[in-house]
Amino acid sequence: MMVPAVTQSSGRRLTRAGIVLAIVSIAAGGVLYVLSGSTEEETVKKFARAPAGCTTTLEFERSDTFEVYLETAGVLETVGGDCAANGSAYQHADDDAPRVSLTLLDANNGQVEFTPGSGDTYDVGGFSGQAVQQLRIDSPGTYRLTVTSDANDFVIAVGGPFDADSATMKTAAIAVAIGGLVLAFLLLVLGKRAKNATPASVPPIAPMTGPGWGAPQR
Repeated sequence: MMVPAVTQSSGRRLTRAGIVLAIVSIAAGGVLYVLSGSTEEETVKKFARAPAGCTTTLEFERSDTFEVYLETAGVLETVGGDCAANGSAYQHADDDAPRVSLTLLDANNGQVEFTPGSGDTYDVGGFSGQAVQQLRIDSPGTYRLTVTSDANDFVIAVGGPFDADSATMKTAAIAVAIGGLVLAFLLLVLGKRAKNATPASVPPIAPMTGPGWGAPQR
């Protein structure tokens, strides 16, 4: 009696699993990559903002180096200090960047020095800006930022790198896609080997003899 091996059916299952995993990995990576764009927009929206012609109170919760963005388009929500904000939109009318003077004081009226910014630009969710300065906060607390300029159709935005969370999500998207494809490839290889394997068999079972198994006695 011949007993068919299960290697070919196992191979088909492995192949199907590999194909499904490849499709799912590509789809998951693509979704994460697309979502990274909205993450960048959310990061920009959370920046602290200070309009021109007044002093804004800023609360820094950690010691870090922050980017200072000259933001020429966006929406100004409520801000602390003596600056008025009513959720109105702003759009700098001139192609040339406005001339700006910035003064940042800590709780003891100590002045914080500005250094050149990265120059990175963003244009997401109706906000447009460029990193023109950087500042180092050594002690968390309350600070006062005074923005002086002849123009008033822009704001100063303060925050971390606008694409930090987006870059992390894009890296995760690539890792998910590559990792899934590698596993899918391994499944496909195993499936092909299983399908190409020589079916195993067992030798025919010999007739059993003995008392009770032989020909009937007369």
